[in-house]
Amino acid sequence: MEEFNKKLNELGNQIDAKIDHVAEKSEQFGKEYAKQVREELDKKFENYLDKVSEIEKRMDESEMAGKKLNHAEHGHDQAQSFSKGLKVAMSDETKMRGLNAFANGEQSKFKMDVKAILATGVNASGDVLPSDRMNQIFHDPTRKLRVRDLVSTGTTDSARIRYIQENSYTNSAAMRTEASAFAESEFVHYSVDADVESLGTIMRLTKEMLSDHKLLNSYLTARVPAKVLDVEDTQLLTGNGSAPNIQGLMASGGATAFDEASTGAFYDFFAAADQSGLVGEYDVLVAAINQIELQNYTPTAILLSPTDYHKIWLKKATDGQYTAYKDTAPLTIGGVPVFKSTAQTAGQFIVGDFSMGSQVFFREGMSLEFSEEDSTNFQRNLVTLKASERLTQAIWLPNAFAYGTFSSAITSLR
Repeated sequence: MEEFNKKLNELGNQIDAKIDHVAEKSEQFGKEYAKQVREELDKKFENYLDKVSEIEKRMDESEMAGKKLNHAEHGHDQAQSFSKGLKVAMSDETKMRGLNAFANGEQSKFKMDVKAILATGVNASGDVLPSDRMNQIFHDPTRKLRVRDLVSTGTTDSARIRYIQENSYTNSAAMRTEASAFAESEFVHYSVDADVESLGTIMRLTKEMLSDHKLLNSYLTARVPAKVLDVEDTQLLTGNGSAPNIQGLMASGGATAFDEASTGAFYDFFAAADQSGLVGEYDVLVAAINQIELQNYTPTAILLSPTDYHKIWLKKATDGQYTAYKDTAPLTIGGVPVFKSTAQTAGQFIVGDFSMGSQVFFREGMSLEFSEEDSTNFQRNLVTLKASERLTQAIWLPNAFAYGTFSSAITSLR
């Protein structure tokens, strides 16, 4: 850089000497000589600019190397641009008038100082300014509502929950005449087992990742269990009860399905009222509430997918007016709160007395474990992460629920 500055100064001195020489000649021979040398001065000035550009290019190359070193040591870059300084000087009207006056022979001497401009290098490598690093790993949110939030929960020290469930009751109670026999009633009970099953996942990570990535630990402890709970939701709703699956509410052997048979209280109801075209999800849910209340239960919740939840809000009558429902969020139907969750499949529903009809038991709650003692982890400097839990679901009272598919339920009501 010193060598470039030295050459630049030498070049400037040569220009100044030439200008002084021209000034002396101009005084001797007058304006005629000034005009004669004007073209020569213009050529030399152009040559001067060419040399400046060449020197600037070499300076920039040197500056780039310096900027990289400076960035590594100080976290920022600065570049000196001689051409920018020249442009600034030439944009000064006072200086340019002086140059023109000299060229026209109106003055005998002219001097223009050109200073390099300190500026952020537009071609600098790396960050011009150090980045602000956020202390968070951004990802889509997890479910706000879990199925376990709707049902009762408890703990167990056993691997199995066994309970007695009434299968049927024949009520023959009746009035009797004196000395006659009482009518005989009967009931049937079954023993039901709900086996505790294990649910979880593993993930292998390098020890370097855990040591060097400061945000990774908090990310893993929040994100991985949430993904395991997504599977728990699926099991609590649709698990088929065959090991290693637990019994879900909306699966065969679980809760009671919505009555689509001709014996249903609202079967063909809307056709008789000549309103078949107006049947929708809202009507199905009212019918499901009725089915549960006919069994003397009081529904505590309705679980829908977000899509079906919002379809209810968008439902319109033939006159174009929204039919729902003048309730304000959260939505309620017949006094029963409606919950939305991505745990529920679009097009399906379940209504029930969740607090009384079912209970989830945890043998082991959600745990997160890190261990090097797995396979070849020690040799490869790996760590195994395991997120797991053990649980089961006891569906005490199947008739406390009514679940189904909207499309077929709507057809039955029509």
